Amino acid sequence: MTNAPVVQINDISITFKSPNRDSVLAVDNVSLAVPEGPIVAIVGPSGCGKSTLLNLVSGLLQPSSGSVLVKGRPVTKIRTDVGYMFARDGTMPWRTALANVEFGLEVRNVPNRREIAREWLRKVGLELFESHYRHELSQGMRQRVAVARTFAINPDIPLMDEPFDERCGYPLDKFVLSH
Repeated sequence: MTNAPVVQINDISITFKSPNRDSVLAVDNVSLAVPEGPIVAIVGPSGCGKSTLLNLVSGLLQPSSGSVLVKGRPVTKIRTDVGYMFARDGTMPWRTALANVEFGLEVRNVPNRREIAREWLRKVGLELFESHYRHELSQGMRQRVAVARTFAINPDIPLMDEPFDERCGYPLDKFVLSH
């Protein structure tokens, strides 16, 4: 383990500009260093920029000023070593639970994706629901499909936006995520 942080946010600011509204300063002068190993939670009121920080680390957004480094390298595009579970489950209604978990593996051309997806559905307690579609799953089940999809790609850095939301209906601490 090195002393360098795995994620380093240096004096980040981000302003969202809109042609029809005033600009919104979403994050102002935030710095953060996350060492390798621990689980880190960013806690704050709604609208304070938590999701924006995750979007910056994943490469979905670029800062207005400051820098984001992952493993010592600037984040300039979407990172393939980062798994990102959004606050909303994002399950695709035309895909089964199994196919939803397979999605990231499919994009990465992983040959044994079906076996990996099945194993992750088992880990989150949904092995009996692999052939169910979004409308056949509760919100908590859809959230667990999203957890399985995130971890199935074996990310170096898993980012989870509101994984323990009260809408989940099933506490995520009831199963073990071994990574």
